[in-house]
Amino acid sequence: MIWTCFFGMLIGYASGEKSHDIKYNHFLIIFILEKQHHLMPDEKVHERRLQRIGQSLLVTLPKPWVDAFRLRKGATVRMLVSERGSLTISPGFVERAAPGPIVVPYDTTFQRAFFRAYFAGPTTIRIRFPSNAKATDRRAVHEFLRQFLNIHVTEENTTHIVVSCFRIEDLGIETCLRRMHLLSLSMIDESVAGRDRATIDDMERSLTQHYYLLVLLIRRFLTDGEYTKGDTLTLVRAMDMRMVAEKIERIADIIKKAQRMDRADLRAFRGWYATAFTAFINERFEDAARLSGTAKRGEDSTLERMREQARGIAMLVR
Repeated sequence: MIWTCFFGMLIGYASGEKSHDIKYNHFLIIFILEKQHHLMPDEKVHERRLQRIGQSLLVTLPKPWVDAFRLRKGATVRMLVSERGSLTISPGFVERAAPGPIVVPYDTTFQRAFFRAYFAGPTTIRIRFPSNAKATDRRAVHEFLRQFLNIHVTEENTTHIVVSCFRIEDLGIETCLRRMHLLSLSMIDESVAGRDRATIDDMERSLTQHYYLLVLLIRRFLTDGEYTKGDTLTLVRAMDMRMVAEKIERIADIIKKAQRMDRADLRAFRGWYATAFTAFINERFEDAARLSGTAKRGEDSTLERMREQARGIAMLVR
C-alpha cells in the first residue's frame, strides 16, 4: 500500500540557511491524497493538522495504515519525490505475509484465473480438476506452467495439481527487463544464423517467464510499496519499464512466429533495436530522438512490426 502526499509551500528555514539548502524537514505536507491498495476497509481521504517541533513541521500517519504494516517507533519508511512534487511514503522492504493457498478450478477460464492468482503473490496455488478431466488436460496444464519462472509442481494426482510460488528477492525489475532484452537479441541472432527453431522457442519461453515475473514485481511495487533490494525506482519509471517489457515480449513473439526474414535486414534491425533499448535504460533522449523516423520504403511487413515496437521503446525515453 502506498500513500501519496503533495508538497505545499516551503517554510521554517533554520537560522542562517540559504534558500537552495532546503532540507526535507522544511516541507509543509498539506494532506494525504490517496491510497492505492484495497488492503484496508477504510477508503476515505484523510486530512491531518500539522504540528510544529522546533523548526520542523510534522504530520501523523493514518493509524489503519500503520497497523496494517505493523509499524512502530524506529521503523524505516521510504520516501520518493516525483518530478511533479508529490511525495510517496511506503514501508521499506515490506515483510507482509503472502496470501494463503488459492484454488483455481480447471475450466474454460482457467488461464485467466491462474494469472489473477499468480499476480496476487501467494505461496501456493491448487489447480482443481473436474471429475471428467483427462490426461491431456493435465499435460496442457504442465505446458502452461512452463511459462512461469518462479513456480514448480509440488503435488499431483487425478484431482488436482499443487504448485509453489517461490519469491526471488534479489531479482529486481530492471534486471528482469535487461534479461528479457538479451534473450530477444539472442533470438534474433539465432534467426540470422538459421539454426533450429526449437532453440528460438526455448528462448521465447524463458523471455515470457521473465516477463510474468517482472509484471509481478511491478504490481508489488505499485500496490504495496514493496521493493526488491535492487529497485530504487520512481513510480513513473516502473510503469515505463512495464511498457518496455510488453514491447520486448511482442518483438519476441513476432520473431517466434515469423517463417523467414532477410538476414541482412535482421542484422540491421538488431543494431537499431539495441540502440533504442540502451537509450531507454540510460535515459539518453538525444539517442532516442534519432530513432523516431518512419519505416524504410519496401521494408518487410514483419520487420516493420518489430521496428514499430522498438520505436515505441525509444518514445518512452523522457
